[in-house]
Amino acid sequence: MERGKRSARGAGLTSVGLAAVLLGLGCEAKSGLPRTDEVAFSWGVAAIGAPEAWRRGATGRGVRVAVIDVGVHTDHPELAGAIDGAGSDDVSKSQRGVTGPKSHGSEAAFIIAGAANGTLGVGVAYESKIIALRADNVVGGFDAEDLARAIDQARDADAKVISMSLGDADPGSSAASPLVADALARATRAGVLVVMSAGNLGNVGATEPTFPARFAQDPAIANGRMIVAGGLNPDGARNPASNPAGGARDVYLMAPGWGLSAPDFANCTAGAAPCGSIRIGGTSFAAAHVAGAAAALLGARPGLSADEAAALLLGSADDLGAPGADALYGRGKLNLARAVAGVANAQSVITKL
Repeated sequence: MERGKRSARGAGLTSVGLAAVLLGLGCEAKSGLPRTDEVAFSWGVAAIGAPEAWRRGATGRGVRVAVIDVGVHTDHPELAGAIDGAGSDDVSKSQRGVTGPKSHGSEAAFIIAGAANGTLGVGVAYESKIIALRADNVVGGFDAEDLARAIDQARDADAKVISMSLGDADPGSSAASPLVADALARATRAGVLVVMSAGNLGNVGATEPTFPARFAQDPAIANGRMIVAGGLNPDGARNPASNPAGGARDVYLMAPGWGLSAPDFANCTAGAAPCGSIRIGGTSFAAAHVAGAAAALLGARPGLSADEAAALLLGSADDLGAPGADALYGRGKLNLARAVAGVANAQSVITKL
């Protein structure tokens, strides 16, 4: 697990069609938005333009996001109202329950769908629902069979987005297993958008994302419905630990990953609030921002397909580094506000695709 304190890119989405999607996403302003102190709690929400997207109705309402991880604290005040109880499950062989002792999955879920309840922070798609799928084994890793089962279960539970903040660089690891690749292909063929973290090995020579994110380079698996996420620091710079885009450059986004704040899930008594906060960092949380953005976008336009949503998020990014998609920054920085509202000149996005 990463922790640190129909063809690819939208088959059938023509330039005319993309322009219509971009310019047709404007919605009436939404009332009852999260408080400014909730937005200020962690820098990532504002940095991707989420508040502007919320004003256009992009709050994730009606969208289920599956978080495949080490479990989620389902009774914490920041998550209790966001959990899809019917779909959530411990899919591992050990069957220890959805909530585990570790907080990584809860932190990712909070970034995606944290409550707008007046305390602490708020998620990117705060009206979305989390399908919490615990898949870790008794030693803290992930078995291929459990990961594949979790992906299949997310698809069967009608998740529109799957968020996977885990990985391994070893081609022989469970994360790189054909079982996982096949399950991912089944999910994307079914119309699910899958977001995966790039990995935290950039400062030790990594040149490609870890597995399963590396599967995004295979059109037969990705089907235009996978995005890989690398992580930014609060100053907007790429964190050196973030695995670069490499061969996934066309489906890779940078998003807030380090210097983030989250509730202290591990030291919170059920029913208590607000329970305090901690600092977190890693591409795991960049992936959560992208997954939340996908949920917000799909909620604003329910008829949008997964490949159209992926194309919008990738095509509306703020270019970083060398012009166009590059091996370090991929498509650039996630810009949810632009993806939802469109841009002044839709052709500028179309040409990037």
